[in-house]
Amino acid sequence: TSRLIGSPDPPPPYRLVRAFPQHTFKGPVFLAEDPLSPRLFVAEYDGTIYSFDPAAPGPQKDVFLQLDRGISAFSFHPKYRENGQVFVFSHADNKIDSRRGQMSQIYRYTLRKGSNPPRLDPASKTVIIEWPSGGHNGGEAIIGPDGYLYVSTGDGTSGSDVNNSGQDLDDLHAVMMRIDVDHPDPGRHYGIPKDNPFVNTPGARPEIWAYGYRNPWRFSFDPQSGLPWVGDVGQDIWEMIELSHKGANHGWSVREGTHPFHPNAAKGPTPFVDPIVEHHHTECRSITGGYVYTGAKFPELKGVYIYGDYEYGKMWGLRYDQKRKKVTW
Repeated sequence: TSRLIGSPDPPPPYRLVRAFPQHTFKGPVFLAEDPLSPRLFVAEYDGTIYSFDPAAPGPQKDVFLQLDRGISAFSFHPKYRENGQVFVFSHADNKIDSRRGQMSQIYRYTLRKGSNPPRLDPASKTVIIEWPSGGHNGGEAIIGPDGYLYVSTGDGTSGSDVNNSGQDLDDLHAVMMRIDVDHPDPGRHYGIPKDNPFVNTPGARPEIWAYGYRNPWRFSFDPQSGLPWVGDVGQDIWEMIELSHKGANHGWSVREGTHPFHPNAAKGPTPFVDPIVEHHHTECRSITGGYVYTGAKFPELKGVYIYGDYEYGKMWGLRYDQKRKKVTW
């Protein structure tokens, strides 16, 4: 007597299994391969990066970096073999400084010479750039194909963009920065690329490359186009996957994805760019950006952008034809 039409979804074609059951971590948020060995590195949200040998049967893990601040992500310099440099995104102090408040910071460390297992030298810590934190802090810093460091940041609030940072270019919230860490300008630890889109815009921070994000949690560069894929955490109803480019305005908080949020708020100087994909909160609540698959184990996934959701534990894969602007699943 049921009036239901249709059938349940079939089982998904892939099943997740725990890759390293011998290891446990507290609040792991980031994993990366060692450029110099088979070791893997895992960052814990509260401020520790460990390394371990994935082939070892036991639970041995070694401290790579210990901070008294939270860690969201880290990345290796493309010339890590030569210079040993690692960039660390630290979203907040574990103890609030009453004078300056919370600050997000990007650090540069160098590998301690002769360390085995590898360990970063605490004395090499350099603050590259910092900005106020206090809510959605974004959380990644990666050197792109052009050799510049890209840094994603959230709107810095607990909700609704109460500081109207999403469309403003006068602060470093809700943006993707693009800075030159190898050729610093006088008086600071980074340079401003001359072709950044807002270097000649009055009142704009010249570090900004794209803007209008709510909380860009994980981005990676497309191996063909060199553009960053971004997982942008939404607020009330929608989660977004965005493909950014120079000067892109992703709409927050005038819009949440393609949908009105603060429709009467002031807009930024460049037109809105629609997300590649939007997920309703019925299926996704906290999106996590992923990677374009280039491996050999699953040839049917070659070129597929794979990403997930923190709340529901789902993962998706999409193909995107950048010429035709078409998504297939």
